Amino acid sequence: MATIGAHHPSISFVQRKRHWIRRRLIVDAPFQYRMLLPIIAFTVIQVVLLLTALFYPLYKNAAQEPNQLVQAALFNQVLDAHVCVWSVLAFASLLAGAYTLIRSNRVAGPIYKLRNGLVQLASGEYPKIKFRDNDELREFEPVTDLLSQRLAYLASGNALQLNQFGERIQFLKKRLENQPVSRADVERELNSILVDFSQVHMLRPDA
Repeated sequence: MATIGAHHPSISFVQRKRHWIRRRLIVDAPFQYRMLLPIIAFTVIQVVLLLTALFYPLYKNAAQEPNQLVQAALFNQVLDAHVCVWSVLAFASLLAGAYTLIRSNRVAGPIYKLRNGLVQLASGEYPKIKFRDNDELREFEPVTDLLSQRLAYLASGNALQLNQFGERIQFLKKRLENQPVSRADVERELNSILVDFSQVHMLRPDA
């Protein structure tokens, strides 16, 4: 008796296989499917031209043939032509579609990684983007790595300077608690802290 909710081993393997193929072939479905539109349009045009310029005259000639034996032979030839032409067209279209998906994957993959990397940079993370060997847009890999390193350096430097501001404020607080300090000294120290903080704020990636 089978347990409810249990997955059949063959079904799970097929699902994993399909998921793997989709992940390897289709990264950005809308973009890659748009790349297939010219092939689909070309195939439709080919079908219309073949029907109107080739098969319609053949059918017309076969239908007008008075001899039934010759007419049957002509119809058989038309049927053979159908099988041959549509088989070749379907094979060529599938081959062109598969090639387009593979080539578009080499563009969609880097764009997907760049988009995710920019989102991570905007959220304060500094990832290292790695492209595949056959990917397009590989010239952006060192640029994005340099940008990530620069932003990480600025963020760490800003954090260190902000910590120093906290120490300066704590030191000023202790001075006020332990000894009398003139108003001019307090204003001068606070203005110095504000000026330095403004400079650091201008260097922040999200400023």
